[in-house]
Amino acid sequence: MRMQRCRVCGSQANNLHHPSCPIGKSEDMDFNMEQPEEMFIVNEEMLQWISHAIAIAGAQYTEYMSNKNEERMLTERVAQFQNDYIELSDFAEALLNVGFLLNADDVVYLFRHPQKYTQYYMLWLELSRPITSDDETFEIWKTEVWERKQVGKQTKNTGD
Repeated sequence: MRMQRCRVCGSQANNLHHPSCPIGKSEDMDFNMEQPEEMFIVNEEMLQWISHAIAIAGAQYTEYMSNKNEERMLTERVAQFQNDYIELSDFAEALLNVGFLLNADDVVYLFRHPQKYTQYYMLWLELSRPITSDDETFEIWKTEVWERKQVGKQTKNTGD
């Protein structure tokens, strides 16, 4: 004879059911006696109970994953903010090292209005972010910064 199992919780016949199994919640059931055959048939009430349990579990899982996703997004945003800040401070240091920024007010202005330095920033990226004179492209960076600083200024008075 093949061992029968509860279709809800999977317990074998003549064994205790899972504590939340609706079949095992029957007060008048003696688990030491042989269980009736209809106990292993899933009826409409059991299907509703199972569906309800699955729906609740799904909602709880969705809420749990949503919270995890929000935590991950916040962590990623903080990490991105930190990376942006470090990059902007490296850029400011590079501008200080070529003498473009002269004092703390210039650095504060850069941090408040970074969009005004877009041309220099793109050049800095193109030259692989040189910061000090030890960097291979630092001299090119320095020359290009000062050439762009002079663009638009008249170099000598021609009398015209």
